[in-house]
Order: sequence, then C-alpha cells, then structure tokens
Amino acid sequence: PEALPPALSQEVPAPAARRGLVTVRGAFVVALAVLLGGLVLWRFMMPSESPPAAQRAPSTPSSARQVDPEPKQPVPPPAPATTPPEVASPVSAPEPKESPPVKRAPSPLSPPPAPAIRKPKPLAASPGWPPAEWGGFLKTCAGLTAAAALQLGCPGAQVRPEAADCPEAARKWMFARDDVNGRRMRKNAPVAFYVDARQRSAGDAGVFRDGPVTGEVYKDENRALPKGTLLYGYLWTGNKDVLLGRYTEARLPNGQRVPVCIEMGDEDDLGWVTWEGSKPGEVVVRQNVGGIAVERWR
Repeated sequence: PEALPPALSQEVPAPAARRGLVTVRGAFVVALAVLLGGLVLWRFMMPSESPPAAQRAPSTPSSARQVDPEPKQPVPPPAPATTPPEVASPVSAPEPKESPPVKRAPSPLSPPPAPAIRKPKPLAASPGWPPAEWGGFLKTCAGLTAAAALQLGCPGAQVRPEAADCPEAARKWMFARDDVNGRRMRKNAPVAFYVDARQRSAGDAGVFRDGPVTGEVYKDENRALPKGTLLYGYLWTGNKDVLLGRYTEARLPNGQRVPVCIEMGDEDDLGWVTWEGSKPGEVVVRQNVGGIAVERWR
C-alpha cells in the first residue's frame, strides 16, 4: 500500500503533454489556413489581362539570338545554267545572227610620194656678182618677154651660154707665176665644189634653177682655191638634160675676193648630166660636182 504513490506520481504529467502537442498542431493548421487564404486573396486581386509580351520584358541581344533560330542570309541569284559545248540545249532560244560587216570599197592607192627634195632659199648675191659688164644687160633682160629675152641671149632664157674669153683679170690671178711657188693654178685645173652652198650632201640629189648661185669648194685640190672658198656664179638649166654653170668670183677663207673663171664640167664634157625628175627650168643633179679653171668659156 505504500508503494503506489510513486507510480501515480509518474503517470500524472501525460495528459499535459498531449495537450501541448494538440496546441502546436492547431497553431500550425491555423497558420497554414491563413497562408492559403492570403494566396487565394492575392490571386483574385491580380488583374485579369496580362501585359503585352513586348512590355513584359525588354529583349536583349542575347535573348534575340535565342529567339531567332538563325539570321537570314541574302540568297545569291541563281547562276545561269551552262550547257556543255558538245550538248546543245533543246529549249534555248536561237542566238541572233550577227549581220556581216559592210564591205567598203577599197580606197584607191595613192602613188608613193616622190623623194623629198628640199628647195633651197636663194642666197644673197655677192657684191661682185653679176660682173660689172653684165649689169645693164641683165636689167634689160628683166624687162623683156621670154621670146625677146631668148633672141637677145639673156642668161635665164638661153639653152646654153655663148662661148667667150675669160676676163683678163681672172686669167692673170689664176695663172700667175711667182719664183717661190710657181704657177698659182694650171690651165684646166680641177676644182671640186658644191653647186649650191645651201645643199651640201655629197652624192645626194639637189634641185637647181636658172639664176645666180653661190657654190663652195669642199676639197683642197689646189692651193689657190682651198677648201671653204665660196664661188659666185650663174646656172643654166637649158633643155633639162644638162646643167651648166659659170663661176666668176671667189671669196677665199681669209675673206679676200678674187676674179676667176671656173666652168662646170671637165676637159671633155661641158656641164653636168641631170637625173630623173628634171624638167625645163628645174633640174635634179647631184649636189657635189666638179669644174675646171678655164681661159675661155666654152
């Protein structure tokens, strides 16, 4: 009977523990109900329409890249289908045929130009040319017709000049003799010169006309008329077959002027044979010729 009180004292707190557990569970249920009620109330308070997709979230470059599956590349135009040269396309349109070129009538060929022969400008006549005895005679010839000039024997109208003696002054100077050097020039001594000092190309053709001319010695063949001596004279074209020339005065390289009688040609032939292309009044002859010192014009 004395042992029972302790056992009773151990079982007394059990109902109190149960009540605390029930209280905790009830508080949890109440809190859960309040939470659920708040969620339901918040849901009903939200607006029914949702904002547009463009306003919901601004798109970023990264999101745009995620949305677009693939950027669109420009599509190149389709290349024209080429048909191998050996296989003709059955549906290809016929190519337009090119019209044949218009054949123009060939232009007539012009004859080859004649060799260019420069015509020299007239040189100023020497103060000693024409000779003093010719002065009045030439003035008379200048005022005559061609027929009258031919009858009078004017130099420009003659087929060839008349024979005559060389002036005494020229003969004395050319053929003079001294004790030291002997005769200055021998009779018929050759003189090599250019017909016209303005046309100086050995072997080439020159064009010459009737009238006064100035030649130039180009060889030292004799000491009386050294190279560089100028010869003043007159030319005759004659009938265009032979060029005749007489030179009556020389100007030496030292400036001295002396009378001479130099005739174009040699001891056997008078004058110089013309070349092809010559015509009356204008003949073609080589530019460098020869002459001789004469006592008498032939």
